Amino acid sequence: MATTNPTVTTYQCPKCPGAVSEVHGSWGCTDCGYAPPHGAD
Repeated sequence: MATTNPTVTTYQCPKCPGAVSEVHGSWGCTDCGYAPPHGAD
């Protein structure tokens, strides 16, 4: 039986050249710490 791993999705940060990615259920830039607004905000 094969094991599947969750897909890692990254997006370009609008404030720096870094990447915005999902880590442990939260989105944020790995370089500058930018957090995109949530739909409930």
